[in-house]
Amino acid sequence: MRSIFNLFMVYLRSKIYFFQEEKRVLQLFYSCDLFQKCDLALKKVYRFRNPFTISKNFLKKKQEKEIDIYGEIPLTSLLLIAKECEIAPNDHVFELGCGRGRAAFFLRSVLLCSVTAVDFIPFFISNAKKIVEMLNIECLTFICNDIQQVALNQATCIYLYGTCLSPSVIKQLCASLPSKIKIITLSYALRDYYQGFKIIKQFSVPVPWGKIEVFLNQK
Repeated sequence: MRSIFNLFMVYLRSKIYFFQEEKRVLQLFYSCDLFQKCDLALKKVYRFRNPFTISKNFLKKKQEKEIDIYGEIPLTSLLLIAKECEIAPNDHVFELGCGRGRAAFFLRSVLLCSVTAVDFIPFFISNAKKIVEMLNIECLTFICNDIQQVALNQATCIYLYGTCLSPSVIKQLCASLPSKIKIITLSYALRDYYQGFKIIKQFSVPVPWGKIEVFLNQK
């Protein structure tokens, strides 16, 4: 009974967190007309579709071992990350593993930087592209591909939420990451997986289950 109660309390806390987070998003970011339009368009697409379920079903069909891996950073926490890492309008951010694209739309419309967002789930990318086309958004590109197959030479900043990536994938990715640019990772530092990386800054931001460590890496 205690374990059931604990699970229920975790579920309840996460629901309260999400409600409070969406309230903050409305208050802080909906004054930006473009972001409001992007976010409402996303909510319309996913009103009766759960991104977690879409990701899980896609990975299950691919017979991947890890299928319960979809997640999104709260936008208020993403804003904190952007400030700490000094993401600016002249940056070109590559988001590797963008999911349905909410963070990418936020980075482009609120923070005004150029964004290239990559994910290998076609449903996410095709619908994000439709919103870009519908709203005629410039300097925002969505690519459907494996993140290891994307050229990163135009990036000034790489945002890698990828807490679900296996150690072998992280090592392979590290080998191809450009040097002397900002590389943001959550939960792990790249120097733990590949020689030649250093931590420029380390801090934590809130998430539904508590806090998560953020690392600003450089090669």
